Amino acid sequence: MKKLKIGISANLLYKGKYHPHKNIWGVEAELCQWLADAGVIPCLIPNIEDSKITIDDIVANLDAIIFSGGVDVSPQSYGEEAIKEEWKGDKNRDDYEIKIFNSAIRQKKPIFGICRGHQLINIALGGSLYQDIDLQIKGGKKHRDDKIYDKIKHKID
Repeated sequence: MKKLKIGISANLLYKGKYHPHKNIWGVEAELCQWLADAGVIPCLIPNIEDSKITIDDIVANLDAIIFSGGVDVSPQSYGEEAIKEEWKGDKNRDDYEIKIFNSAIRQKKPIFGICRGHQLINIALGGSLYQDIDLQIKGGKKHRDDKIYDKIKHKID
């Protein structure tokens, strides 16, 4: 029986900030392990440009797409400027993932978003975001705490 291949969008780590000479594409190890434990082949989707292989080629060879968590979506991707410099997000990653999203939609591939991935899907469909729920929503719940990172959850409507 053919095993499913699920593509995972990469965390983009840029030279200079994370490595002196190279860009690094990565994924959370636990996500790959969970997929593999379920009998699925996890496949990192590289951020390639100007190549003989396109995002459409890669998506065509996958059964589904997961948009992973990571750095904030850039407010520029939904027509705003960052309220604070540290909230400027990663416009380059947004553009890369929106290309993947559009390709997956055209090819009718299932899509799943995790944290940032949910937000990216919303933006790709023309939505907007609050840059900081604590700041912009009265009574908003804290969504980021490194001490309890994997335990943060709440119901949504």
